Order: sequence, then C-alpha cells, then structure tokens
Amino acid sequence: MKDFEFIRNVSIGQYVEKESLFHQLHPGCKLFALIILTGCVLAAPGPAALGLAWLVLTAVILISRISLRFVYRGILPALPYLVLIAVLQLLFSTADPGDRILWKTPWDGWFALRITPRQLVSILVFMLRFFVLMGTFTWFSSVNTANELARGTELFFSPLRGLRFPAHEASLLVTVTFRFIPILAQEAETLMKAQAARGADIGTHKGGPVQRIVSFFPLFLPLFHNALLRAETLIEAMETKCYSGGYGRTSLIVYRLKPKDILVLLVLTAACALILYSGYSGIPGIPVWIQGY
Repeated sequence: MKDFEFIRNVSIGQYVEKESLFHQLHPGCKLFALIILTGCVLAAPGPAALGLAWLVLTAVILISRISLRFVYRGILPALPYLVLIAVLQLLFSTADPGDRILWKTPWDGWFALRITPRQLVSILVFMLRFFVLMGTFTWFSSVNTANELARGTELFFSPLRGLRFPAHEASLLVTVTFRFIPILAQEAETLMKAQAARGADIGTHKGGPVQRIVSFFPLFLPLFHNALLRAETLIEAMETKCYSGGYGRTSLIVYRLKPKDILVLLVLTAACALILYSGYSGIPGIPVWIQGY
C-alpha cells in the first residue's frame, strides 16, 4: 500500500507548527526571503555554488526546527523522472570539440555517444537546482499558515496598487495554488486505490518504465475533473459569502516590521550575494570545470 500513499510523500503546501525564528517573522519578509533564496538558486552558475546555496537552505530549515526528511521526502517520487530527463539530456547533448572525452561508443555517426565532464556537470547542475528549489518552496510553505501566506503576498504586492495591480487577488491565487497541492495528492491517492481495487494495473511494478508511466494515464481525467469540481465549490462558497475582491477589505491582524525581520533579510541577502560572487569569481581549491563557469 505504500505505492498508493501520495499524501505521505507530499511535503510542499503543508504547514508545520513550530516555535522558531522564521515562524515568527513578518509574512512579507518570509516571502522576500523565498525570492532571495530562489533567485540565488536560479542564478548559481555551477554545482559548487549550488552546494553552498543548499548549505544556506539547510541552515534555514534547521533554524526553523523542521525535519530535513520532511522537506526532501517530496522529491523522492520525482527521482525516476529526473533520472529519465538526465539520461535524455546525456543522449541528445553534443560534446564540444575541445572537451575531454571520458567515454565514447566504438562507432561514429548519428548514433555515436560521447560523455564529457562538461555534460556530467550540466546534468549535476540540473539535478541540484531542482533539488534545492523544491526544498526552498517546501520550507516556505511549512513556515506559513494560509492566512500568513495570503496576507504576506498581499503586503508584498501592495506597492503596485498604484499601477492598478490586483494585489489581493494575486495573493489569493498564490494561496490557493499552494494549498491545492496536498489536496490533489490526496485525490490521486484515492483514485489509485479505487482503480487498483477494480483490478487496474497500478502499483504492481510490472513491465518497464514506459508501461508504468502509461498505467497512470487513466488517473489524469478523473483527477482533472475532481480538481474542477473543487474549484467550482470554492467559487460558489466565495460567492455565497459575498466575496468581492480586495476593495475595502480590512485585516483582523496587523503585521508590523520588527528589527529581527530586517536583520534576517540582511543576513540572507549577504549570504546569497557571497554565494553568487564566489560562484562567478571562483572558489579556491575547487577545479574550474566543476564550478561550471
């Protein structure tokens, strides 16, 4: 039955109640910290810089008193697909003329395969970037309640209201997106158990990887249908409660910036800036081809 337990392996979108520094931060500061960490991970030039970014993220997770196993267990179901993408990237990428060949096929031509250090570093960068990005978004959702996520997003986009940007509606969209992820995982788990009980070939580990992927196709239509039904129910509930957007709405809890909020943002910004500077200028003791620049 472990093959059907999707919700157990989905960490993103779930709030973890703890008493920590990051749980007590201003919601807008937590969103800004997410943007800083995400920008650092996306701009990191190579595996060395990504490794440093992962260390910073690990420190943030530990300070938040959240289990690393909880944060990264949601990546395990995606590992087979990541490996498939890595293999395809290795098969269809071409080696540069000046690259050192680690291994190549005995034949030449269209189907010849050459593996170089640069290709391996590119695959490693892809895997690390996905790994750290998923950990970053999982950490962000685990330290924010639904109200904090909505309010923090609205406060972050509030300076754009002068340009007629719908800050409140954008915050509602972000909140619903994050909170729908575990709901869809629960729906997928229910559908898999129902179809397996009716004799469907799901979770039996029969056949090759392609056959296993094809066996999940019957889940997509009912999952999409149930998602639309839930969205329709949410719309009807909001209309019943006379929801009319952010115009004239007030907040029960007023969040105010504190010195510790600014201090945490400054420390995170300095750490990410140092990572990017070391990544693009070179880290002593690490070979250039590993650093990826």
